[in-house]
Amino acid sequence: MSSKQRNVYRCESFLTPLRICLYGYVFILLLQERVLCCPPTCHICLEKQVNCQSLGLTSIPRNFPKTTTLIHLSGNNITHISPSELSDLKDLAVLFLDNSKISHIHPKTFSPLKKLYSLYLNDNYIQYLDSSIFDGLVNLHYLYLQQNRIDLLPQGLFSHLKSVRSLYLQKNRIGILTSDLFFGMFNLYTLNLSSNNISQISDSALHHLEKLENLYLESNHLSKVPSNALGLLKGLKRLSLSNNQIGSIHSFAFLGLNSLQHLFLENANIQAISDKTFNGLSNLKQLILSRNKLRTLDSKTFTSLNQLVYLQLDRNGIVDISNDTFEEIGPSLKVLNLAFNNLTSLQPQVVQPLISLSHFQASYNPWHCGCSLLALRHFLLSSPSRFSLHCHSPPQLQNRPLGNVRLTEFRNCMNNTTNESPRLSLGLSTSTEMMDGHMKNATYKP
Repeated sequence: MSSKQRNVYRCESFLTPLRICLYGYVFILLLQERVLCCPPTCHICLEKQVNCQSLGLTSIPRNFPKTTTLIHLSGNNITHISPSELSDLKDLAVLFLDNSKISHIHPKTFSPLKKLYSLYLNDNYIQYLDSSIFDGLVNLHYLYLQQNRIDLLPQGLFSHLKSVRSLYLQKNRIGILTSDLFFGMFNLYTLNLSSNNISQISDSALHHLEKLENLYLESNHLSKVPSNALGLLKGLKRLSLSNNQIGSIHSFAFLGLNSLQHLFLENANIQAISDKTFNGLSNLKQLILSRNKLRTLDSKTFTSLNQLVYLQLDRNGIVDISNDTFEEIGPSLKVLNLAFNNLTSLQPQVVQPLISLSHFQASYNPWHCGCSLLALRHFLLSSPSRFSLHCHSPPQLQNRPLGNVRLTEFRNCMNNTTNESPRLSLGLSTSTEMMDGHMKNATYKP
């Protein structure tokens, strides 16, 4: 063996143990990285994302990487959360703690999470939230608290949530919205308070929510429209008050809501609407009044709604519609639903303004195909849209489309012309879009 070969051999003999040591060190680092990441039972454990969903965990693991931005802990048994469990996660942006049987959260738990963007606490057993629990969440945009047991929202609870855009509180037990409750939420766009026990809303409860566009108050215990509180919401575009016990709506009930485009008042026990109820809603495009107890529609009910496109009045008990009821909204209205009422006849002037309709539904009314329907028959036959009305009476015409009834079959009419009748009926073919799910609990059944 030459001198050069001996030197190479000595060098390799020296480097081999060094390589082994280096490989071992790297392996230990990798192992340590895995150990520091999360429990081995977690589904996914990466540098920035951790998924420990539905593992039966009773506490939050404390060995997540400090660079973690998303943690999924849904579906566990974490009843209590202490401040130390999340204190090292300075980069955390999204935290899922929903459906985890949480009943208590320490007030300082979330304060270190300055970068938190979305927080999911829905579907838990939370009954009380300390007023300082969200302090420090300066970057929070989405807060999910729905389907808990919250019955009281303390003053100042949301005062530090200046960046929150959407707040979900539906399906809790909230009874009262107190003064300035949401003060500080200057960038809130969506507020969902549906399916609570809300019976009272302070006049200033919604104060300073200047950017609010969507407000859901359906399925509560409201007995009237909270006009003073709502009037402050100048940017509101969508409002739902369905499934309350409102009864009657007074004049100017929605005054100040100049930007409102969608108003839902379904199943609100409404029996009367003032002729100035909707004054000020100059931008309203959709109005839902289904499943109420309206009997008549006054000629001035919809006078200020000259941008209305969609009007749903099905499943009331309507027996009469005044001549000029649709006069103002006729040029803009494209969808009108009068199905499942008690209409038998209408004046010709009722339908004549409806020049833009593309969906016209008035089926499942006890229409009487007599002289009073001659003018409507002419209207339907001359309409560019293919509508049809089915007769309920007299017996010999029952279930016959009005358009197929010959003029000679209209008995006892003084003059068989389309212009003689002082009154006429409204009933059009079933529109699939509007009749879906409307076949039960009808006011009238043929």
